[in-house]
Amino acid sequence: MEQHFWDALFASAKLWGLYTYEQDWLYNEFLGLNLTMEHVDVAERWLLQLGSAALNNGVYLQLCMAYPRHALQSVSMLTASQVR
Repeated sequence: MEQHFWDALFASAKLWGLYTYEQDWLYNEFLGLNLTMEHVDVAERWLLQLGSAALNNGVYLQLCMAYPRHALQSVSMLTASQVR
């Protein structure tokens, strides 16, 4: 749950040419974790950190297997180009 994770991941991935990052299986990731089910703000922070790192590194996001809540959150993620 630290911004550094996403920053390091995308900075490293840009070196080998990453242009778009697909975050798949969103519904499983959020429903399958105790942390996201027990704390109201964790999922939002996680997605905003993902979006911030993508923006800072010039990477577009595709959010897959998303619930409507993920689509709504993507509005505040400037690099989210697709939700499916």
